Amino acid sequence: MNILKLFFTFLFLLYLLQIQATSTEVIITKETSFKSEGDYTSKTISRLLPNDKVLFLNDCNYYYCKVELNGKIGWVKKRLIDKFASLETQLQKDENTESTLKDTTFTSSLENKKSITDNEFSSNSIGGLYKIIFVGGFFICILGYRSFKLLLRNKRIEIENEVLNSKYQGIINVEDELNKRKNEVDAVEKSRDELRSKYHSEKEIHEKLVYESNLLKDDLYMTEFGIYKPQFSKNTSANFQLKINEVREKQKWMITKNLAVVGEEGLRVNRKSRVMINMQKKLMLRAFNGECDNIIKNVKRNNEIQMEERILNSAETINRMGEPHGLEISPRFSFLKILEMKTTYEFGIKKYKKKSIQKRRREKVID
Repeated sequence: MNILKLFFTFLFLLYLLQIQATSTEVIITKETSFKSEGDYTSKTISRLLPNDKVLFLNDCNYYYCKVELNGKIGWVKKRLIDKFASLETQLQKDENTESTLKDTTFTSSLENKKSITDNEFSSNSIGGLYKIIFVGGFFICILGYRSFKLLLRNKRIEIENEVLNSKYQGIINVEDELNKRKNEVDAVEKSRDELRSKYHSEKEIHEKLVYESNLLKDDLYMTEFGIYKPQFSKNTSANFQLKINEVREKQKWMITKNLAVVGEEGLRVNRKSRVMINMQKKLMLRAFNGECDNIIKNVKRNNEIQMEERILNSAETINRMGEPHGLEISPRFSFLKILEMKTTYEFGIKKYKKKSIQKRRREKVID
């Protein structure tokens, strides 16, 4: 703060020095106008009389110079100021007496010009000094500003140090405190990893249970229509199980999409009748699927055609039950049942051939 006060005092003294360096009292030689601007078309402020004194502000153009009169700044003709008028008069005398007093006049003219040059040099020297002082003051201001910022920064650091000291003054050993904090972080991370692992394992169990629950719901729903999950023995080939499951999935899809029993599409029924029709469909499918399961279970290598006819006859018999409501077993659904029977028949043939080959091999070994 003291540096800033010093700088402003320096600027005030510099301003006074500038006024003294740029202001010189001069005399008006003839009556003239005191103009507001350095132009003959500008407004006239007042009239100046011979021998009036004004302050010359060291600013001129080709015809006018800037002066100050009673606190007002204006412009007067350059040739009517005594310092310039004496130069002009001397130059005119030099021209008139050039033929007779050439050497004397030339010497006097040189002295007058030298005097003016000295005055201008003095003015320029003062201006240069002013610039040097101003630049020096500018650098002083910068140094003061930087010192002020440095002071504020040091003060802020001191305050932060005091806060940190008051916060951690109870810590005796920094390394022990760091180890303690590190152990706490490790314990939290370990607990987080355990919870994450437990979450993933529990999530897998949950997804598995949801999947099995959905399968059970589907199986329970299908049992209402007489569709049961097929049971296979340990000796059953994987290829046969896959084919049977594919056929059963197609049958379930047709039941779910209401395509297993058809014929009521053109009927206009109310809600109560719709419930009765759905119950009739369920009874027809339950009866047909039960009959087909019994037929497929008894299929052998020598009764394939008879079992296929029994499936078709069963469908015709059950369709007569649905005639009052216009219902019948879909031919496509009947075809899937026949396909399931043929797949079972083919598996039985392959099994019989395999047993026959094994029997012949045993007989050959005994012989």
